[in-house]
Amino acid sequence: MGDQFVQVLEGSVRLTILAAGEKRVLELHAGIIAIVPRGQWYKAHAPGGVALLTVTPEPTDDSAAAIPPESEEFAA
Repeated sequence: MGDQFVQVLEGSVRLTILAAGEKRVLELHAGIIAIVPRGQWYKAHAPGGVALLTVTPEPTDDSAAAIPPESEEFAA
């Protein structure tokens, strides 16, 4: 796995990244690019809808879980 590239094409999104017990929240809108570092768990929240372009090197570790298995703090 490697870093993940995320570009917002339309709309806006709140990207919450959890790593080493710390939570970072990024508010992104159209035209913004973010890099999610390798091995960091993230969640996207876009109640108004968003179009994203993401590039993830293989192999990837996608999950449908609401929070990382080891962390309750991500749910907030």
